Amino acid sequence: MRASPSSFKSHSLQSYNRDLEALMNHILELGGLVEKQLDLAVSAMQLGDVEKAKEVRQLDRLINETEQNTDKAAIQLVARHQPAASDLRLIISSLRIGIDLERVGDEVVKLARMVEFYERMGGECSQLKIGSDFYRLVDMAREMLKRALDAYARLNMKEAVGLLEDEERADELYKRIIDAVKAEMHENPAVKLGCYLEFVNVVKAVERMTDHLANVAESIIYIINGRDVRSPDHDMIEKLASEAGEAPQADE
Repeated sequence: MRASPSSFKSHSLQSYNRDLEALMNHILELGGLVEKQLDLAVSAMQLGDVEKAKEVRQLDRLINETEQNTDKAAIQLVARHQPAASDLRLIISSLRIGIDLERVGDEVVKLARMVEFYERMGGECSQLKIGSDFYRLVDMAREMLKRALDAYARLNMKEAVGLLEDEERADELYKRIIDAVKAEMHENPAVKLGCYLEFVNVVKAVERMTDHLANVAESIIYIINGRDVRSPDHDMIEKLASEAGEAPQADE
C-alpha cells in the first residue's frame, strides 16, 4: 500500500510533495512489517511453531530500525522545508503513528514468547482452554491494523472513527475473556498457574494492540481536522461518527 498524492495538500515545490509522500510511505512500510509480524505470530500460536515464534522476534528488530528511519525522515523534512499548519500536523501525527505501530509490534512479540513458554513447559499447558473469544479478539486486532493503515494512506475520517468504535468493542471482549479465564482457573486447577498467567499476559497484549490502533485513529483525525480527540468517551465517538458520515472524505 502507498499513500495517495491526493491525501494531502499539493505544493508548487515538487520536492516538498515528494518528501511528504515519502514520509507517509515510510509509515505504511512500518505498518506492513507489523502486519507481517502479527500474521506470523498468529500462525505460530495456532501451530505451536517455535521457529515461527523466533522469526517474530527477529522481525521486531527490523520494525524498530524502520521506525527510527521514519523519525529521521521527518526531522529532515522539517529542517528542509520548515512546514507550517496542516503539513506540520501531518508530520507530527505521523511520528506519533509510527510510535504506536512500533508498540503494536512490541505487543506482538509477547504472542511469540507464549509459544516458546508453552514449548518449554512440555505439554503442561495443553489442557488450558483457549476459547473462540480470544481468537475473535486477535482477528479484531488484525482487522483494525489493516483498516488503520488504509485510513492513514487515504486520510479517511470515517474509517478512523470506525476504529474508535471497534476499540470499544475490543474492550468488552477483553473483559469477557478475562472473566472466562478466572472461571476456568477454579474449574481446572490441574493446569499450572504459570500457564494461566502467560495466557492472560497475551490477552492483555492483544487488547493493548487495539488501544494503540485507536491512538492511530486519533492521530489521523487530528491530521484531517486539527481536533485533539485523545481518550474519547462513548458520547464523543458517537458525535465523531455522525460528523464523519456527513463530511466528504479526503479520498472521495
